[in-house]
Amino acid sequence: MPGAVLLRTEQLTRSFGSFAAVSGVDVVVCQGELRSIIGPSGAGKTTLFRLVSGELRPSSGRVWFRDRDIAGLPQHRVSRLGIAKSYQLATPGSDERSDIELHHQRTEEVHRGRD
Repeated sequence: MPGAVLLRTEQLTRSFGSFAAVSGVDVVVCQGELRSIIGPSGAGKTTLFRLVSGELRPSSGRVWFRDRDIAGLPQHRVSRLGIAKSYQLATPGSDERSDIELHHQRTEEVHRGRD
């Protein structure tokens, strides 16, 4: 059974000039849930993750993490709250858990350098 709301977006939008890469997205993720974002190339999936992780600022809308509005926070502050994304850095012969642990280790190293 899902727990409390962990992450939600409200009318999240990001435009590049007149092109709306993400338009009015509402997402709710509760603690313990797994969600997938699927769609064709160019549908805005990567832009959505870049907005949630703080890599991009939304044109409008909100991102809430653990009841805190994080829309527009810089990426390093969002990461410190517990949200981070990595690119597909799979190491040949490793499994997903090893890749996640490696990403976590690298993120911690970056944070130590910024403190």
